[in-house]
Amino acid sequence: MKWMEFYYTLILLWTHAERTFSGCGNRMDMTFSSGKIEAAPGEFPWQVSVEFDKNPYCSGTIISEFWIVSSAKCFAHIDNKLEIRVGVINLNVKGKMYPVKTLVLHNEYVQDENAHNIALLESSNEIEFNDLVQPVCFPEDQVLEIDHLSNCWITTWRISFLAIPLPAEVLEKLSVIPKEVCTDHQNTELLCGNFGDLPAEQRITVDSGDSLVCQFGWKKIWTLIGIVSKPVYTRDSTIKFVMTTKYITWVKQYTALSGKPVIPAIDLGDSQGTLASDEVTNQTVTVEENPDLKMEEQNVAVMLDSLTFVIAFPTFYLVFCMIFVDK
Repeated sequence: MKWMEFYYTLILLWTHAERTFSGCGNRMDMTFSSGKIEAAPGEFPWQVSVEFDKNPYCSGTIISEFWIVSSAKCFAHIDNKLEIRVGVINLNVKGKMYPVKTLVLHNEYVQDENAHNIALLESSNEIEFNDLVQPVCFPEDQVLEIDHLSNCWITTWRISFLAIPLPAEVLEKLSVIPKEVCTDHQNTELLCGNFGDLPAEQRITVDSGDSLVCQFGWKKIWTLIGIVSKPVYTRDSTIKFVMTTKYITWVKQYTALSGKPVIPAIDLGDSQGTLASDEVTNQTVTVEENPDLKMEEQNVAVMLDSLTFVIAFPTFYLVFCMIFVDK
């Protein structure tokens, strides 16, 4: 039975490889805590707390090993002493902290206005991914097909007096139904939506910088669709989001200046949810440090293909023996 032990070892290696190279928009824990407002550990592993002088300040969303997307409005008056806390759902828990190296506000953002209310934050160190920390996918610059979105949520930090120890800022998720592309008083295109089913007693607190993530296409890949443009405090209010699809070129340009360009992964104009790049699934390419990245990824792909063949052949042989040898 030695060969059977070898066979199952190969299966374990293959499943681990699939888990390790899962790309963006995936959660290691595929369960979903339906019916609960408080997010569960690992449920939204791309959600971070951006902190100023050691205090929670704004929400952010991981899109690569170095880059976070947030709201420009959050950082109109500060540009230093910023840190990113990852991997937690309760801000009384320490989590892992990453100093912010670079803060980039959109070049056309005007203070106290909602137009181009988007910002990028670059971590000083590469963010380590695990079950509780993962990047969400970023869309390609295509027309947003709202009909292809499902299971949409805003994630936001809110002070809770039920948390232990008391009080604490905890991560909450609020169901959202995207409705249509709308405009503000400056004719800037935004995405408008309404809250979905919420408990009657649920208090609403949504701030600029909170993210809208949805599952896209038949593959149900988690994708960053929007950033909350301005605060919302009532359940009947229309929520307006900065559409990420409008800022792909901007994200590419400014992340490239650092030598760590983000390559968006999801084409929202394609109902199949295909990857926009065969090179990287929404990861950061460090140009100076990884000139052979493409070749390394091709080697990984060849290794996985070979491993799949090695597993598939014994499976076929085993089935063949079960059918014909017994006869």
